[in-house]
Amino acid sequence: MDKRYVSIWFKHLRTDWFALAQPELKDVPFVLRTPSHGRMVISALNEVASGKGLGIGTALADARAVVPDLEVADDKPELAGKLLHRLAEWCIRFTPQ
Repeated sequence: MDKRYVSIWFKHLRTDWFALAQPELKDVPFVLRTPSHGRMVISALNEVASGKGLGIGTALADARAVVPDLEVADDKPELAGKLLHRLAEWCIRFTPQ
């Protein structure tokens, strides 16, 4: 039997998880922040924030100057690993034994 692989990129995985818990974050610019070298930087962002010109690694103060109505939450570094692990366990039911 031939092996098959799939590669999926969850570009906004962490911010989408926050938006599921708080649906009002879905349609507003939303970022996650983390400390880096004595300042806060963007570590993840949703599609709305990305469309307004923000990017990962941008200083939070600069981002707020560009997008005054920016919603911000603290990043959870372990979140992506936990979400991917749960997703992988869920996908096992669809794989051949």
